[in-house]
Amino acid sequence: RDLHSFPTRRSSDLPDALYIETLRDPVTAAVSNASLSGYGQRIRTDRPNPHEAGRSNMFIIERLVNKLLADHPADDPRFLPIPFASLMADPLSAARKVYDAAGMVLDEATAARMRAYVEENKKSRHGANDYAPEDFGIDVAALRTRIGGYYERFGVSPDPKFS
Repeated sequence: RDLHSFPTRRSSDLPDALYIETLRDPVTAAVSNASLSGYGQRIRTDRPNPHEAGRSNMFIIERLVNKLLADHPADDPRFLPIPFASLMADPLSAARKVYDAAGMVLDEATAARMRAYVEENKKSRHGANDYAPEDFGIDVAALRTRIGGYYERFGVSPDPKFS
């Protein structure tokens, strides 16, 4: 199916839901997803096309961001924004915010399991990813122009790594 033919869900479809938004620079997501797509291509073809992965992910991110801007109700208390950098820096504090917003209590036993999980799965344990937008033909300036409203609306700063 064409990406445009999938049905869209709106927040009004689930009036009792709590929506957790991890806010980050969509360009970072596009580049990261392009890298992941590139790895997937290597599994199924001898001729991966990283620029096609970049084009596809630019299209997907632009579409998702613009739908978010169009469909996201302003100042709706059901939406809990969590800056991605905060989530990565202190996942337990982010979890506490989610529990609080949902009216739930994060007991110490669950918090201890969360801390243990975070400690066991630190990102640096597996090495770093080394890639750039140019590897995938991603035009950072053009994509940021097309999704500019996101930065303004959600107070997200462009990732300086991709400036």
